[in-house]
Amino acid sequence: MTLLLELMQAGGWLMWPIAACSVIATAIVIE
Repeated sequence: MTLLLELMQAGGWLMWPIAACSVIATAIVIE
């Protein structure tokens, strides 16, 4: 999990919308 946070900080603002979409897509798949 720490690695993910480091990637987010390294990627900057561009990574956040991508991560949000990934979380939403994962939630839809799990449902």
